[in-house]
Amino acid sequence: MKKTVTGFILGAICTSLFWGFSTTASVREPAERQAVPADNPNFIGILDCNEFSWMQNCTEVNKNASEHPDVPLRVKTKSGHELNIAPGTPTALMNMMLKGTPESAAEFADYLERDEKLRQRAASLWKAEMAKRGGINGSLKELQTKLTGPPKDIDYDRIKTFVFYDSECAYCKKMLPELKALKDRHPKLKLSLLQIDLNKPALIAINKKYGLNAKLLSGPGRAKFLPLISKTPTVWIQDNKNKADLPTFNFMRAAELESVLAKVSNNEKL
Repeated sequence: MKKTVTGFILGAICTSLFWGFSTTASVREPAERQAVPADNPNFIGILDCNEFSWMQNCTEVNKNASEHPDVPLRVKTKSGHELNIAPGTPTALMNMMLKGTPESAAEFADYLERDEKLRQRAASLWKAEMAKRGGINGSLKELQTKLTGPPKDIDYDRIKTFVFYDSECAYCKKMLPELKALKDRHPKLKLSLLQIDLNKPALIAINKKYGLNAKLLSGPGRAKFLPLISKTPTVWIQDNKNKADLPTFNFMRAAELESVLAKVSNNEKL
Protein backbone atom coordinates (compact mmCIF):
# COMPACT_ATOMS: atom_id res chain seq x y z
CA MET A 1 0.00 0.00 0.00
CA LYS A 2 2.88 2.40 0.77
CA LYS A 3 4.32 2.05 -2.71
CA THR A 4 0.92 2.45 -4.35
CA VAL A 5 0.01 5.62 -2.45
CA THR A 6 3.46 7.19 -2.81
CA GLY A 7 3.45 6.47 -6.52
CA PHE A 8 0.00 7.95 -6.83
CA ILE A 9 1.07 11.11 -4.97
CA LEU A 10 4.01 11.55 -7.32
CA GLY A 11 1.78 10.90 -10.28
CA ALA A 12 -0.75 13.39 -8.98
CA ILE A 13 1.93 16.05 -8.62
CA CYS A 14 3.24 15.51 -12.12
CA THR A 15 -0.14 15.09 -13.77
CA SER A 16 -1.77 18.14 -12.24
CA LEU A 17 1.20 20.45 -11.95
CA PHE A 18 3.15 19.72 -15.10
CA TRP A 19 0.83 18.08 -17.60
CA GLY A 20 -2.76 18.52 -16.48
CA PHE A 21 -3.24 22.27 -16.05
CA SER A 22 -6.90 21.73 -16.91
CA THR A 23 -7.46 19.81 -13.67
CA THR A 24 -9.98 21.64 -11.49
CA ALA A 25 -10.63 21.70 -7.79
CA SER A 26 -13.77 19.63 -8.32
CA VAL A 27 -11.71 16.60 -9.37
CA ARG A 28 -11.34 14.26 -6.42
CA GLU A 29 -9.45 11.00 -5.98
CA PRO A 30 -11.05 7.90 -4.49
CA ALA A 31 -11.36 8.21 -0.73
CA GLU A 32 -8.83 5.47 -0.04
CA ARG A 33 -6.19 7.43 -1.96
CA GLN A 34 -6.76 10.89 -0.56
CA ALA A 35 -5.05 10.64 2.80
CA VAL A 36 -1.27 10.81 3.06
CA PRO A 37 -0.24 7.72 5.07
CA ALA A 38 1.33 8.70 8.38
CA ASP A 39 3.65 5.67 8.35
CA ASN A 40 5.23 6.43 4.97
CA PRO A 41 8.99 6.62 5.70
CA ASN A 42 9.80 8.75 2.67
CA PHE A 43 7.06 11.32 2.59
CA ILE A 44 5.16 13.36 5.19
CA GLY A 45 3.58 16.14 3.17
CA ILE A 46 3.76 18.83 0.55
CA LEU A 47 4.03 22.50 1.38
CA ASP A 48 1.84 24.98 -0.47
CA CYS A 49 4.48 27.63 -1.22
CA ASN A 50 1.79 30.19 -1.98
CA GLU A 51 0.04 29.86 1.37
CA PHE A 52 2.93 28.30 3.35
CA SER A 53 0.79 25.54 4.76
CA TRP A 54 1.14 21.78 4.53
CA MET A 55 -1.35 20.16 2.18
CA GLN A 56 -2.93 17.03 3.60
CA ASN A 57 -4.07 14.99 0.60
CA CYS A 58 -3.87 14.59 -3.15
CA THR A 59 -7.02 16.60 -3.77
CA GLU A 60 -5.34 19.63 -2.21
CA VAL A 61 -2.25 18.98 -4.33
CA ASN A 62 -4.33 18.96 -7.51
CA LYS A 63 -6.26 22.06 -6.46
CA ASN A 64 -3.10 24.00 -5.62
CA ALA A 65 -1.38 22.93 -8.82
CA SER A 66 -4.36 24.05 -10.90
CA GLU A 67 -4.58 27.44 -9.20
CA HIS A 68 -0.81 28.09 -9.07
CA PRO A 69 0.83 26.15 -11.94
CA ASP A 70 4.05 28.20 -11.74
CA VAL A 71 4.57 27.86 -7.99
CA PRO A 72 7.17 25.30 -6.84
CA LEU A 73 6.27 22.72 -4.22
CA ARG A 74 8.36 21.75 -1.21
CA VAL A 75 8.47 18.12 -0.18
CA LYS A 76 9.72 17.23 3.28
CA THR A 77 10.96 13.75 4.17
CA LYS A 78 10.66 12.03 7.55
CA SER A 79 14.32 12.84 8.17
CA GLY A 80 13.46 16.53 7.91
CA HIS A 81 15.15 17.08 4.54
CA GLU A 82 13.25 19.53 2.34
CA LEU A 83 13.21 19.31 -1.44
CA ASN A 84 12.10 22.11 -3.76
CA ILE A 85 10.21 20.66 -6.71
CA ALA A 86 10.04 23.13 -9.58
CA PRO A 87 7.41 23.05 -12.33
CA GLY A 88 8.64 20.72 -15.06
CA THR A 89 10.45 18.27 -12.77
CA PRO A 90 10.06 14.75 -14.23
CA THR A 91 8.13 12.27 -12.12
CA ALA A 92 11.02 9.79 -12.31
CA LEU A 93 13.39 12.36 -10.80
CA MET A 94 10.99 13.22 -7.98
CA ASN A 95 10.50 9.52 -7.31
CA MET A 96 14.25 8.96 -7.02
CA MET A 97 14.70 12.03 -4.81
CA LEU A 98 11.99 10.83 -2.42
CA LYS A 99 12.68 7.09 -2.37
CA GLY A 100 16.42 6.97 -2.93
CA THR A 101 16.32 3.29 -3.84
CA PRO A 102 18.15 1.33 -6.57
CA GLU A 103 14.79 0.72 -8.23
CA SER A 104 13.94 4.43 -8.36
CA ALA A 105 17.43 5.19 -9.71
CA ALA A 106 16.91 2.59 -12.44
CA GLU A 107 13.57 4.17 -13.36
CA PHE A 108 15.23 7.59 -13.63
CA ALA A 109 18.02 6.14 -15.80
CA ASP A 110 15.36 4.63 -18.08
CA TYR A 111 13.69 8.03 -18.30
CA LEU A 112 16.96 9.72 -19.27
CA GLU A 113 17.59 7.14 -22.00
CA ARG A 114 14.10 7.65 -23.44
CA ASP A 115 14.52 11.41 -23.24
CA GLU A 116 17.88 11.26 -25.05
CA LYS A 117 16.38 9.16 -27.85
CA LEU A 118 13.59 11.71 -28.28
CA ARG A 119 16.12 14.57 -28.41
CA GLN A 120 18.22 12.75 -30.99
CA ARG A 121 15.11 12.12 -33.06
CA ALA A 122 14.15 15.78 -32.87
CA ALA A 123 17.68 16.82 -33.84
CA SER A 124 17.60 14.51 -36.86
CA LEU A 125 14.28 15.94 -38.01
CA TRP A 126 15.60 19.50 -37.56
CA LYS A 127 18.75 18.76 -39.57
CA ALA A 128 16.70 17.22 -42.37
CA GLU A 129 14.45 20.29 -42.49
CA MET A 130 17.43 22.68 -42.48
CA ALA A 131 18.99 20.73 -45.35
CA LYS A 132 15.84 21.37 -47.39
CA ARG A 133 16.22 25.09 -46.69
CA GLY A 134 19.82 25.31 -47.84
CA GLY A 135 21.68 24.38 -44.68
CA ILE A 136 22.51 25.96 -41.35
CA ASN A 137 25.12 28.34 -42.79
CA GLY A 138 22.49 30.25 -44.69
CA SER A 139 20.46 30.75 -41.52
CA LEU A 140 23.45 31.98 -39.52
CA LYS A 141 24.30 34.55 -42.16
CA GLU A 142 20.93 36.15 -41.61
CA LEU A 143 21.82 36.72 -37.95
CA GLN A 144 24.98 38.66 -38.68
CA THR A 145 24.83 42.42 -38.32
CA LYS A 146 25.59 44.15 -41.60
CA LEU A 147 28.20 46.89 -41.59
CA THR A 148 26.53 49.69 -43.49
CA GLY A 149 27.60 53.19 -44.40
CA PRO A 150 31.17 54.48 -44.43
CA PRO A 151 33.69 52.96 -41.97
CA LYS A 152 33.79 54.65 -38.58
CA ASP A 153 36.95 56.52 -37.60
CA ILE A 154 39.27 54.32 -35.54
CA ASP A 155 42.73 55.38 -34.35
CA TYR A 156 44.72 52.32 -35.40
CA ASP A 157 47.88 53.47 -33.60
CA ARG A 158 46.02 54.07 -30.35
CA ILE A 159 43.82 50.98 -30.17
CA LYS A 160 44.78 47.32 -29.89
CA THR A 161 42.07 44.65 -29.65
CA PHE A 162 42.57 41.14 -28.30
CA VAL A 163 39.91 38.44 -28.64
CA PHE A 164 40.30 35.33 -26.48
CA TYR A 165 38.26 32.40 -27.78
CA ASP A 166 37.82 28.65 -27.49
CA SER A 167 37.65 26.57 -30.66
CA GLU A 168 34.63 24.62 -29.32
CA CYS A 169 32.73 27.66 -28.01
CA ALA A 170 29.47 28.21 -29.93
CA TYR A 171 29.46 31.99 -29.48
CA CYS A 172 33.13 32.15 -30.45
CA LYS A 173 32.28 30.38 -33.70
CA LYS A 174 29.49 32.90 -34.34
CA MET A 175 31.84 35.81 -33.66
CA LEU A 176 34.62 34.70 -36.03
CA PRO A 177 32.80 35.84 -39.21
CA GLU A 178 31.96 39.11 -37.44
CA LEU A 179 35.66 39.69 -36.75
CA LYS A 180 36.54 38.87 -40.34
CA ALA A 181 33.97 41.40 -41.58
CA LEU A 182 35.43 44.04 -39.24
CA LYS A 183 39.01 43.28 -40.29
CA ASP A 184 38.06 43.43 -43.99
CA ARG A 185 36.50 46.84 -43.35
CA HIS A 186 39.51 48.07 -41.31
CA PRO A 187 42.63 46.31 -42.69
CA LYS A 188 44.95 48.39 -40.47
CA LEU A 189 43.10 47.46 -37.30
CA LYS A 190 45.39 45.84 -34.73
CA LEU A 191 43.35 42.74 -33.98
CA SER A 192 44.83 39.69 -32.26
CA LEU A 193 42.94 36.43 -31.86
CA LEU A 194 44.22 34.14 -29.11
CA GLN A 195 42.91 30.59 -28.78
CA ILE A 196 42.87 29.46 -25.15
CA ASP A 197 42.49 25.74 -25.88
CA LEU A 198 45.43 23.92 -27.46
CA ASN A 199 43.61 22.35 -30.40
CA LYS A 200 46.11 23.02 -33.20
CA PRO A 201 44.05 21.40 -36.02
CA ALA A 202 41.15 23.71 -35.09
CA LEU A 203 43.50 26.71 -35.11
CA ILE A 204 44.76 25.83 -38.58
CA ALA A 205 41.20 25.38 -39.85
CA ILE A 206 40.08 28.73 -38.42
CA ASN A 207 43.00 30.59 -39.97
CA LYS A 208 42.42 28.90 -43.31
CA LYS A 209 38.73 29.82 -43.29
CA TYR A 210 38.89 33.37 -41.92
CA GLY A 211 42.49 34.51 -42.48
CA LEU A 212 42.66 36.22 -39.07
CA ASN A 213 46.12 34.93 -38.09
CA ALA A 214 44.86 33.49 -34.82
CA LYS A 215 47.44 32.09 -32.42
CA LEU A 216 47.51 29.77 -29.44
CA LEU A 217 47.61 31.50 -26.08
CA SER A 218 50.91 30.14 -24.76
CA GLY A 219 54.09 31.06 -22.91
CA PRO A 220 54.13 33.90 -20.35
CA GLY A 221 50.96 35.37 -21.87
CA ARG A 222 48.97 32.25 -20.99
CA ALA A 223 49.96 32.43 -17.33
CA LYS A 224 49.12 36.15 -17.28
CA PHE A 225 45.79 36.25 -19.10
CA LEU A 226 44.14 32.85 -18.62
CA PRO A 227 43.20 33.44 -14.95
CA LEU A 228 41.48 36.69 -16.00
CA ILE A 229 39.23 35.06 -18.60
CA SER A 230 35.95 33.84 -17.13
CA LYS A 231 33.97 33.59 -20.39
CA THR A 232 34.61 33.08 -24.07
CA PRO A 233 34.75 34.98 -26.24
CA THR A 234 36.38 37.80 -24.28
CA VAL A 235 37.17 41.06 -26.09
CA TRP A 236 40.02 43.00 -24.48
CA ILE A 237 40.69 46.55 -25.76
CA GLN A 238 43.90 48.40 -24.97
CA ASP A 239 44.00 52.18 -25.11
CA ASN A 240 47.68 52.91 -25.69
CA LYS A 241 47.20 56.67 -25.45
CA ASN A 242 45.82 56.56 -21.93
CA LYS A 243 47.81 53.46 -20.98
CA ALA A 244 44.62 51.73 -19.90
CA ASP A 245 42.67 48.54 -20.47
CA LEU A 246 38.96 48.92 -21.07
CA PRO A 247 36.33 46.77 -19.39
CA THR A 248 36.12 43.44 -21.19
CA PHE A 249 33.28 42.52 -23.49
CA ASN A 250 31.93 39.16 -24.60
CA PHE A 251 30.14 38.26 -27.83
CA MET A 252 29.83 41.30 -30.12
CA ARG A 253 28.60 41.88 -33.63
CA ALA A 254 30.97 43.58 -36.06
CA ALA A 255 28.97 46.81 -35.98
CA GLU A 256 28.95 46.84 -32.17
CA LEU A 257 32.71 46.36 -31.89
CA GLU A 258 33.37 48.97 -34.57
CA SER A 259 31.23 51.46 -32.66
CA VAL A 260 33.07 50.80 -29.37
CA LEU A 261 36.49 51.19 -31.00
CA ALA A 262 35.40 54.44 -32.64
CA LYS A 263 34.16 55.84 -29.33
CA VAL A 264 37.44 54.98 -27.61
CA SER A 265 39.37 56.59 -30.44
CA ASN A 266 37.34 59.81 -30.06
CA ASN A 267 37.34 59.87 -26.24
CA GLU A 268 33.58 59.25 -26.06
CA LYS A 269 31.87 57.49 -23.19
CA LEU A 270 30.91 53.87 -23.80
